[in-house]
Amino acid sequence: MSAQRNIPWKSLLNLLYMHQYTIVNWPTAVPTVGPDFNIKGLSADELHALTVPFLKEQMGADFHSEVCVEDDGDDSLVPVPTASFDLREWTPKKKELFKMVSPEMFKILLLVNTFN
Repeated sequence: MSAQRNIPWKSLLNLLYMHQYTIVNWPTAVPTVGPDFNIKGLSADELHALTVPFLKEQMGADFHSEVCVEDDGDDSLVPVPTASFDLREWTPKKKELFKMVSPEMFKILLLVNTFN
């Protein structure tokens, strides 16, 4: 079992950049991670959109057995993605831009929402 660490949200973009990863499938209506991101300021709908896809994937049938029947009709204002976000390593081309310190490297996306 690997040890998990809490990572401050404010340093997340720096870590993505340094380790050359992009977060893909970030829920569109949830504020993006950045210097002003405050997880405590998210609404219940935003937190729902951020966590439910991950819980569904991890818990499988157990998730559905714990959800009330009333929750099946999702009336939230924030759409819940069908899949949780994931980390994707940069392509070789993006890594080369980074290595060459090309000005183009600043166009590399660190966060992509569910609608790309």
